Amino acid sequence: MDETGVEINSKMNWLHSASTKLLTFYTIHANRGQKTMDVIGILPKLHGRAIHDGWKSYWSYQSTHALCNAHHLRELEFLKERYPQNWIIELTDLMIDIKEAVEVEKAAQHACLSTEQLADFNQCYDWLIEQGFKANAHPSRLKDNR
Repeated sequence: MDETGVEINSKMNWLHSASTKLLTFYTIHANRGQKTMDVIGILPKLHGRAIHDGWKSYWSYQSTHALCNAHHLRELEFLKERYPQNWIIELTDLMIDIKEAVEVEKAAQHACLSTEQLADFNQCYDWLIEQGFKANAHPSRLKDNR
């Protein structure tokens, strides 16, 4: 799922999309948000997984949710440029390594990564996220540790 701004007749509109492996639906609407998504009608009836950028309106629906890794990579690129920290670079590299590993398994006609690959990737991911928390402690964590 996604929506992106598009100018039509000098007015801002929104191109909404919803995709599966086989089909993509596009529609343009003057608005974005839950009311518009209700009018479009896909999300209120979705029984599968909604993969999206984490925008607030998507969470209004009862489907299973997953966040889009392309958006994660874009946000990590911003962080890398704005707040360079090693964990950001390493997490970006890890996400690309995971994508490449999945592509290798698909090419070999395997349905998923091995249990060992998953465990290794998960352990590395968790460690990098913890490094991010350590490098950027939330103010409430700082107060609790005084």
